[in-house]
Amino acid sequence: MSIRYECDQCGSVLKIKEDLAGKPGKCPKCKTPFTVPATADKPETTNEVATTESSENSEPHLAESRPADSSGDFDVDAFLSSDDDSDVNSTSKAAKGSRPTKDIDADRSLDEPDEPSKAKGSKSRPNEENTAEVFQIRRGPDAPGKSASASIPGLDDESGEQLTPSRRPPGTNPNAPAANIASDLLSKSAKKGKKAKWYELESSKKEEPGFDWEGLLYEARTKLLPVLGGGTALLLLVYFLVAPMFGGKGFVPKLGTVTGTVIVNGKPLAGAMVWFHPEQKKQESKGKSFFVGSSVSQTDTTGHYELMYDPKSGLQGAVIGKSRVEIITTDYLGQANPETVEVNAGKQTINLELSQ
Repeated sequence: MSIRYECDQCGSVLKIKEDLAGKPGKCPKCKTPFTVPATADKPETTNEVATTESSENSEPHLAESRPADSSGDFDVDAFLSSDDDSDVNSTSKAAKGSRPTKDIDADRSLDEPDEPSKAKGSKSRPNEENTAEVFQIRRGPDAPGKSASASIPGLDDESGEQLTPSRRPPGTNPNAPAANIASDLLSKSAKKGKKAKWYELESSKKEEPGFDWEGLLYEARTKLLPVLGGGTALLLLVYFLVAPMFGGKGFVPKLGTVTGTVIVNGKPLAGAMVWFHPEQKKQESKGKSFFVGSSVSQTDTTGHYELMYDPKSGLQGAVIGKSRVEIITTDYLGQANPETVEVNAGKQTINLELSQ
């Protein structure tokens, strides 16, 4: 005989073996713990058959039993499904809290067909789409049944015996621990991730980076521009400080052509440098003041000289006005005579003598 039990939480009607009376268990649908009620009759030791019918094509399955501690919980494998064609989707309705319409006979043998149509269908190949899942019961050490070698993978096995491998796909065993299911799902996703297609690999290639114009502009703005700006400012400062010593830019004072001969002790002095330094260092022009420079010349073998205001540009002459005369030579040391001369506009000849 079997014990009929109705779950208070989800309303599922279960038929349980009498040898499990008084033991704790859990509802296979809502996992609500309960205690199997006891009966007055003595339970008989028989193997339990649990079937789940999702359609008329489903076949009964023999539930595997295994020894376990009497203090442990067990998962009841029997729940109800309807025979009618209108109850094909009873599994989805039961998940929403609908009550089952038919009890499961746990004492039914595999040799006893439910209906003639089912007996004929047992010889044919079962429909793969409507194959029902098998929910198995965890029994204590005193319960008869198969040995522990046929235990369900995923349940705790305290006897230390080797478990048989499960034929379920990874991650689909409802009795397996959550950690095992998660690891199986991760391994499956990792294997799927390794199988990449060739066009996906080509699209995932990174393009080679081009020239970094933004980096170049940043370096030029932060490093090159300050150096160039500082150098330009320094050059302008030097120019404004030194330019007055060489006369005004683009300004040419009024000049007079000066030639002559330099003698010393009555003889012409060759290779001497003759300088005319104007006493007036500035001249006014168009309301602006400009610095003026000196004129210079070198005597030839006859002692003749001709003053140049700018030897580089070939501009001849000396600044009109009074100028101080300076004669520089390596052979003699003396002073020019006269020391100052007056330069006038036009061409003029001024002879000089070096007095020792």
